[in-house]
Amino acid sequence: MAEYSIFAQIRQEQKDFMEGFISVVPGYTFNQYETIKRIHLYLNSKYEDGTQYLGRDKIFYNVVIPPCEVAMRMLNLDTKNIKLLPLNPKSYFSTYLLEKELKLWLKKSKLGKVLNQIAEEAPRYGTIVIEKTAKGADVVDLRRLILDPSVETIQKSRFVTTVHYMTPTELRATGWENVEDAIAMFGNINAQQPYEDKDGNVNQMKSTPYIKIHKRYGEVPECWLDGGKSEKMVKALFIVAGADDYLKNEKGENVGDAGVILFQSKWRKEWPFKDFHYMKTKGRYLGVGIVEMLFDVQMRINELKNQKRISMEISSMHLFQTADKTIVRNLLTDMQSGDMLISPNGIQPVANEERNLAAFD
Repeated sequence: MAEYSIFAQIRQEQKDFMEGFISVVPGYTFNQYETIKRIHLYLNSKYEDGTQYLGRDKIFYNVVIPPCEVAMRMLNLDTKNIKLLPLNPKSYFSTYLLEKELKLWLKKSKLGKVLNQIAEEAPRYGTIVIEKTAKGADVVDLRRLILDPSVETIQKSRFVTTVHYMTPTELRATGWENVEDAIAMFGNINAQQPYEDKDGNVNQMKSTPYIKIHKRYGEVPECWLDGGKSEKMVKALFIVAGADDYLKNEKGENVGDAGVILFQSKWRKEWPFKDFHYMKTKGRYLGVGIVEMLFDVQMRINELKNQKRISMEISSMHLFQTADKTIVRNLLTDMQSGDMLISPNGIQPVANEERNLAAFD
């Protein structure tokens, strides 16, 4: 346990979360990371594979966004609609003053923006996570949230890790230790990774470097905090940079961790997160959102739309057939208006009209 490090722990948890699957029930496996990626693609009218259909770029007929917008309006809550009612008639005036104070706090803390994000993102992804901060609360980007995907609530997860990309200016303003070492070693001129699997990253905003930061709440051996020998497990907060990087020897072999610990401390409270689920299902953490409900419907709609597109393209052609070999090859290029065709065998149009439109509808 002493040879194991916080960096190796973060790497292993991140790998398990991204690549592993949990079994909700026999016959149903689930990967939260892949599900969130698929939701993002569908919300942006993109296919998972990006392949063509019969030699043509596939079209995406989006049916998931309209119901998400309807659900967003149903969940949307305006802070001006929040009212405080006194339980005792004698406390009416004090309740009135408290409501005024509450409205002022809601305005300063920008809680209205958070409420709007909850109403917007909960129907889309099925779950929204809020992190408590010194200034109020921030909505967590689910693409960069790592936890146990089998728990019921985030407080029951053995660990919670959030990934952040910070500029040198932002990192220096934190007051953490070893900041300059982290900037010198891990400043990346490439832009933030859209997803942690680094697949297909084409962002090249090279004006300012980013430093990748892992903030992990979870249990660790006590010796990782005080340098002693105690293997007792304690709750702790670790903030590190470069958890994905290794030290290498002259042969290019990994010989140790290259990461830098920016902050570490015991954590005696519950994890500073709250979650809200649009629709909960047993056996997995991520709630079921509208986009996931419509995964199969969206696939079938896209299939039908691309089939109809090809069939309409074929039916728009005007083709003719004849047994006479002396007839012109192409009526459009070889004939003019008023020309007369003489064919002892006759010229017949090819029946290629679309006869299945009712089935498509």
